[in-house]
Amino acid sequence: MPSHQLTTAFMVPSHANRFMLTGLWRGYLGMNETFVYSDCDDVAQVRAAFHLGKDDADASALALNAGVDQDLCVSSYKEGLPEALRRGQVNEATLNFATSNILRQKFAAGLFERSWHVDSATVAAKLDTFRPLALEASLRKHSRLANRDDWLGES
Repeated sequence: MPSHQLTTAFMVPSHANRFMLTGLWRGYLGMNETFVYSDCDDVAQVRAAFHLGKDDADASALALNAGVDQDLCVSSYKEGLPEALRRGQVNEATLNFATSNILRQKFAAGLFERSWHVDSATVAAKLDTFRPLALEASLRKHSRLANRDDWLGES
């Protein structure tokens, strides 16, 4: 996940920094089996906070072409990439590369092989098993924090 701010040496938002994400991360460091994803709202911030581009399509194109494979939490890619593709700001090969990076990790994690149905009774039983231990740990922590000398390690 790229950082929220500008990368100082280049004065480019991290989510639009092709040199950093594609050149260094994937090229120089060889991190080709990974995927890069944005933090919440950072692709939209390429436009809103850093004033690069006039709309979601511009911001999405800058981020995807820089090497951000997935936009989390907001709809910049959902809203912007179809238009960026129509405008020719992003090509299909770049979109396929990003998609394959994401899917490779999801397949490796087994997300397409397991049933994700959760039996709430089983979960409740497991929670009941660990609830007393969690309560004890919390009480111990709070009692230590209440004693200032112990908290500062001066006991």
